[in-house]
Order: sequence, then C-alpha cells, then structure tokens
Amino acid sequence: MGASRTRSVSDTRTLGCPLPFDELRRVLAREALTPAFLAFPSIATNLAAARTQASNLFSLIPQRTRTNFTVIVASSLPGQPPMLRHAQTSIPVTLWRFDGQPCAFPPNLELLPGAQIGVTGFADVSALP
Repeated sequence: MGASRTRSVSDTRTLGCPLPFDELRRVLAREALTPAFLAFPSIATNLAAARTQASNLFSLIPQRTRTNFTVIVASSLPGQPPMLRHAQTSIPVTLWRFDGQPCAFPPNLELLPGAQIGVTGFADVSALP
C-alpha cells in the first residue's frame, strides 16, 4: 500500500466497529482483522482465499520504475508553464501528465525562479508525446 491512505468517514467511535473499507485494507495488507469481522463465519472461512486471490490479481500488474529528483524553477511567467531544470545536471525538464499533455501548475501558484521542487514519477515512458 502507498504512503497516501484513504480513511473511512466513520470509525470505531461512531459505529462500534471499523467500516468494511478499513477491513479490506487490513485484508490486502495481510494484517489481522478485527474481532467484529472475524465473527462472520463466511469472512473467517474465506479470508485465506481472498488474500490469495488479491495477491494473484496484484501480481498481474507490471512493475513500473519510479524516479525521484529535484528540479529548479529557471523562469516563470504568468499564464505559461515554468521553465524547469534538473537540479544536478541543469538539463531542461518537462513534466508530463498521464494523458501525454505537459503538466500545468495551478494558475494562482507563483513559482519564483530558484525555487526547488521535489518530483516523484514513473520513468518508464519510452518517448515524448
């Protein structure tokens, strides 16, 4: 599971037991389920099979190489994408969205020249769009 986590709106304090979304996260993380859910015979009986099927499903997803680096804002003009350079090599950098379009920053975000931005992304794109 990734660093960002979705939490159910309600929790133990309001319902007396976790919501199914929280229990599903425990199943996928191979953590122990709460007694409230283990009390259901169908869940307790099928837990091992459910974990195996989830593992089988996730094994079909190809691994993607991730990269982390820092870019420096070389220049930034209102209404235009900022010019970015790799912090270590000074090579110009363009950030791309999943749909092949350049990544646009929000229009109200003022990036000052010299600002450093930490980037984490997938490095398996074979060619620029």
